Amino acid sequence: VSSDSEDAVYGEQVSTITGYGSGNGLIERFGGEVEPQATLEVELESERTVKECYVQEGDEVQEGDRLFAYDTQEAEDNLAQAQIDIERAQADIEVAQETITSLERQQANASADDQLAYTTEILTLQNEIKTNDYNIQTKELEMQQLQETIDSAVVTAEMGGVIQSISDPNSSSASLDSGSSNAYITILDT
Repeated sequence: VSSDSEDAVYGEQVSTITGYGSGNGLIERFGGEVEPQATLEVELESERTVKECYVQEGDEVQEGDRLFAYDTQEAEDNLAQAQIDIERAQADIEVAQETITSLERQQANASADDQLAYTTEILTLQNEIKTNDYNIQTKELEMQQLQETIDSAVVTAEMGGVIQSISDPNSSSASLDSGSSNAYITILDT
């Protein structure tokens, strides 16, 4: 191809690029740094403790592999307690409804002076029923959140790679001034 053509290709000898042909005996070396395409830092959620770690430094993981699991004992205990609280509130509602039915029968046969006392007691019990209904709804939401916490106890890798480091989960967080990472596990993309 002529040197005027758009398809012209120019090349240099390897000895010229590396310095072998210079005659001075020096060999040029090209410095650089090898970096991963991506780094994933997995941080611990606050107020949760690690129950078990499934990987070690240097292990190769694939996306979806288990890294570690949080301890869920406290959440499981709170879930059981919330269920007991709901059952207790439902029992209180049943008792209150039976009492209201009884009071309404008694109110029908009561004197005009006693009617007000029965009405007040019935309204008080109706208020307790509404309060217990609200408490049941609150506990059901709490149970949902606790179940989600239990279900998300196992943390998996979001990308494949090699485990570069695993820090001590019981150590205090690194200072922001030191530039250190607060990551529990660091994964380097391969």
